Amino acid sequence: MRKIVSLAFANIRKNKGQSLSFFIIIFVSALFLSLGLVTMFEYTENFDKKALQQEAPDVMFAVQEDREELLTSFEKEMASDKRVISLAKIPALLAAGEFYYGNGLNSRNAVFFEASDDGSIPFGAIMEKTDKEVEDPIYLPYLFKMGGGYSTGEPFHITLVTAGMGKKEFSFTIAGFYEDIYFSTINSTITGFLLGERPYRMLKEALGSGPAGCVYAVEAAGPDDNERVSSVYGTKLGNICNGAGLMWDSNHYASVKSARTVTSSIGTSIIVGFSVLLLLIALVVVNFRIKNSVEEEIRNIGALKALGYTSSQLIGTFLMQFTVLSLAGGLLGILCSYGVLPALSLMYAMQTGIVWEQSFSGAAFVLTLALTEVLVCFVAFTSSVRIRKLPPIAALRTGLQTHSFRKNYFPLDKGRGPLIVIMAAKQLVRSIKQNILIGLIVTGVTFAAVFAGVLYYNINIEKDIFIQMVAGETPHLQLEAGGPEAAERLLEHVREKEGTDKAFYFSTEVVTCEQNYEAYGYILNDFDMIDNTNWLYQGRFPRYDNETALGGLLAEILDKKPGDTITVTQGDVSRDYLITGLIQGSNYMGHDLCMTSEAYQRINEGFSPTMINAYLKDRIKAGEFLEELMDSSADLLNAVNADEMIRSSMSSYQDIVAVLAVVVSLVTAVIIILVLYLVIKTLLVRKKQELGIQKALGYTTGELVLQNALAFLPVVLIGALLGGWGGCVGLNPFFSLLFSGIGMMKVGFVICMPLIIGICAFIAAFGFAVAAIVSLRIKKISPYSLISE
Repeated sequence: MRKIVSLAFANIRKNKGQSLSFFIIIFVSALFLSLGLVTMFEYTENFDKKALQQEAPDVMFAVQEDREELLTSFEKEMASDKRVISLAKIPALLAAGEFYYGNGLNSRNAVFFEASDDGSIPFGAIMEKTDKEVEDPIYLPYLFKMGGGYSTGEPFHITLVTAGMGKKEFSFTIAGFYEDIYFSTINSTITGFLLGERPYRMLKEALGSGPAGCVYAVEAAGPDDNERVSSVYGTKLGNICNGAGLMWDSNHYASVKSARTVTSSIGTSIIVGFSVLLLLIALVVVNFRIKNSVEEEIRNIGALKALGYTSSQLIGTFLMQFTVLSLAGGLLGILCSYGVLPALSLMYAMQTGIVWEQSFSGAAFVLTLALTEVLVCFVAFTSSVRIRKLPPIAALRTGLQTHSFRKNYFPLDKGRGPLIVIMAAKQLVRSIKQNILIGLIVTGVTFAAVFAGVLYYNINIEKDIFIQMVAGETPHLQLEAGGPEAAERLLEHVREKEGTDKAFYFSTEVVTCEQNYEAYGYILNDFDMIDNTNWLYQGRFPRYDNETALGGLLAEILDKKPGDTITVTQGDVSRDYLITGLIQGSNYMGHDLCMTSEAYQRINEGFSPTMINAYLKDRIKAGEFLEELMDSSADLLNAVNADEMIRSSMSSYQDIVAVLAVVVSLVTAVIIILVLYLVIKTLLVRKKQELGIQKALGYTTGELVLQNALAFLPVVLIGALLGGWGGCVGLNPFFSLLFSGIGMMKVGFVICMPLIIGICAFIAAFGFAVAAIVSLRIKKISPYSLISE
C-alpha cells in the first residue's frame, strides 16, 4: 500500500499543472452539485421551520363581514367539526388594493391587521423595525424590502377600492417589515399589511362597514385534514360570499408552501442540471487524462512491471491519484458552496420574501461527495485497466510494435496545399482516440453553454413562453365582479369597451381528486379562447359536463392517462369525470385540472362565475384601461393587472438566470483552457523529439505553433457543432426532465438559431486561440537540448 501511495503522489508532483486542472474541474462540479442539493434538501425544510416558529395555522380563511348573520352558521359549523382542533378569529379589513412593487403597479386583494404600538403583531414575526417615532406606521411584508425596493422611513402609498367608498389613495410611513407564511407575499391571492393602532382606526373609519372582516386561523387535526377542511369550508364560504358580493379568500399550508417555494424549485433544477453536465465533462477528462498518462509514462510502467510491480498495484496508483484529487476538489467545492449560499438565498428572498437560515446539510454533503468519488473511481478503473494488457517489453519500446500497417492518408510527397496544413492533418488522423475525447468534452461544454444561453434568451428576452409555462393562462387583466348578476353586466361591458380583444369567465376553485389529492380547478366555458398554446400538451380540452383535463404531474402521481376516469370531490359531493387531456404549468406545482362550468356545477350546484379574464389589443395600455374600467363600472369588485404583476415578479428569475449565464460562460472558458492545456502539454512531451527534428530541418516556432493549433481546430469545431446540434434537438426534452417535478411536463422554449451559431463560432475560435497560446511552449524546444539529452 505504501508503494501505491508513494507512486500516486509522485505522479501528482510530476504533473502539477495537469493535476491542478483536473482538481479545478472537480471543484467547480462539486460546488454546483452541492449548491443544488443543499437548496433541494434545506429550502423547503426552512419553510417548515418558519411555520413552526411563527405558529402558522393549517388553514386560513379571510372574509368581509358586512352582514355578520351570513357567517354565523358557517363559523359554528367549522368550530364543531371534529377535523378542526382550534379556531382563532382575527379582526381585519379587506379591500381591493393597488400599489407599486418593483418597477410596476401591482393590483391585488389586501388585508389589514392591527399591530399594537409596542410592536406586537397577531401573527408572523417582525424582521426589521425603525428606531424612530412614526405617526402613521405600516409594516410591509419583508418581500417588499428584498424585491420591491422599499426601506423603513419611506412613505408607502396604496389605492383601495370598495363599493361604498369608491377609489381612494392612502399614505403611511414604513415602520418596518414582517415575515409570515400566508400574507407576506405577492405569490398568493392576498397580501397582508400591519397598521399601528391609530392608522388602523383611521382606515377603518374611512372604508366604512363593508370592508370590515376577519381572518379565521384554523388548526386541523392532521395533515390529511388540512386540504379537506380547506376544500369543504372554502366551497361553503365561496357560495356565501359570491352570492352576497363579499370579498373572501382561503388557503392552506401545503398550497401556500408550494407557491412560495416554486422559485427555489426552478432554481434548484437549473443548478443541479448544470452540475450534472459539469460532472459528465469531468468524467470524460478523467478518462482522457488516465489514457494519456499511460501513454506518457509507458516506459516507466514497463520498467515498474519488469521490477515486479503487478498490474493491480499500477492500477491502484491511478485510482489513488485521481481519488485524492477528486476528494480534495469535492471537499473544497462543498465548502465553497456554503460561501455562495448567502448570495443564492438573497436572490430567492427577492422573490419569496422568506429569509433562508442556512445550516449544514449532511445529506447534501454525503451525496455530493459519494456521487463524485464513485463515478471518478469507476471511470479511473475502467480507463486504467488496459495496463493489464501491456507486456513489459512493449512498454519499454514506448508501446511501439515492430510494424505499422496504418494507411498514410496525407503523404507529404503527393499532398497538395500548404505543408503546414498537411502536417496538421497528419497529426489529426494519428490521434483519433484523443480527438474523440476532446470532441466529447467540447460537445459537453458547448451543450452547457447553449443550455445557459437558451435559458437566458427565454427568461430575459423572449419571456412569453416561460411566463406561460410558470403561470399557465396569463390574461392582461383579471376582474372580479360583486356577484353573478354583476358579473354578467361586467363581462358585457368589458367586451363592448374599446381596446378589448376578448373576455371570458375564468374561475379557480379548489377540488379534491381520488379523495386524497387536492387540485386547483380552472373553470371556463370556451377553451378556444385560451391564448396559451403550451398549456395542453396531450389530448384535448374538455367539452362536456363529464370531462376534465388533468395536470400532467398529478396524472403521473395518480397513474392516470387520457381515457381514464377520475373522481373529483368538492365539499361533500363527488363525481366521476373522463380525462380528455393533460395540461401543464408550475402553478400549484402541477396539481391542477380544468373543466367547463357545467362540469363543475355537478359537484357545486351553487356555483356561478364571478371572475373574468380580459385580453387587450395592446397590453401596454392595461393600466390605463383598468383605471377607466374602475371609473365606469360599479359592478367591478376587484381587479388585477395580471400581465404587469407577472412580468414584475419575473425579475428574480431573470437575476438568477443572468448570473447563471455569466457563470456558465466563465466555466466554459475555463474548461476549454484546462482541457486543451492537458492535451497539448501531453502532446508536446510525446512529440518533443519530433518537434526538435522539425526545428532542425528549418521549421520556425510560428509554423509549428500554427500546425499544432490547426490540428485541434477541426476537433473543436466539430465538437462545438455537435454540442449546438444537441442543444437544438435535446434541450427542450432536457428542460422537461428538469422541470417535470414542478409541473412543466413538456417545455417548448424558443431555440434561437443565431444565438446557438454565435456560441458555436465563439467556442471554436476561442479553442483555436487557446491551442495556439498553449502551443507557444514549443519555443522552449531546441535541437541542441535534445542532442545533449
